[in-house]
Amino acid sequence: MRKHLGEFHPEEWIDTCDRMGIRIKAQQSQHVVAAFCRRHNQHDLLNEMTNAMSTDRPLFSGEAFLDAIVEFIVADDQSINVIECRQLRNIFLLLCKELQDSDIPHRTTVRNCIFQLWEEYIRDLSSEMKVCFHHTPGHHTGELLAQIFLRVLDRFGVAAKIGWITLDNASPNDTFVETLEQELACRGIEFDKVTRRIRYVI
Repeated sequence: MRKHLGEFHPEEWIDTCDRMGIRIKAQQSQHVVAAFCRRHNQHDLLNEMTNAMSTDRPLFSGEAFLDAIVEFIVADDQSINVIECRQLRNIFLLLCKELQDSDIPHRTTVRNCIFQLWEEYIRDLSSEMKVCFHHTPGHHTGELLAQIFLRVLDRFGVAAKIGWITLDNASPNDTFVETLEQELACRGIEFDKVTRRIRYVI
């Protein structure tokens, strides 16, 4: 979504975020924001963005070290097992003479930290959840999609807040909204399979 907004709707996106006081922090979007600022002579916003990007290096601690490793693994889509690579661990030892190999976390610690951060992120996000993506294995029947969709809504506690759903004209989507209407009706939640569905054509 962020990539699409940056490529096709940068003016509206950045202007709206600026008016709402939302800072665009994604590294991949900084060049788009900088170009917008230059076009509109928004030097204050450009300076604020530049200052935010040039923050001081954090002090070393075991916690900061683990956070940096986790951030690297997640941001670069690395295998968690990369932390077990002897050559990488040697680089860490080379950079800090006080560091011992026992101070460098192993994959179990890294994995647990990633899971913990993910759960914290989900808790923080649940109240603001607008869109979510969920991998759906197996056949994408309308009934299955509706059940999985409801499970995701229930996980975030937003089933009663559902508005409109945008779907293409694939036949499983007809069954999807029919099943969703029935399931929500059983819960006393009003949902109309026709008026609450927004169709689009690819």
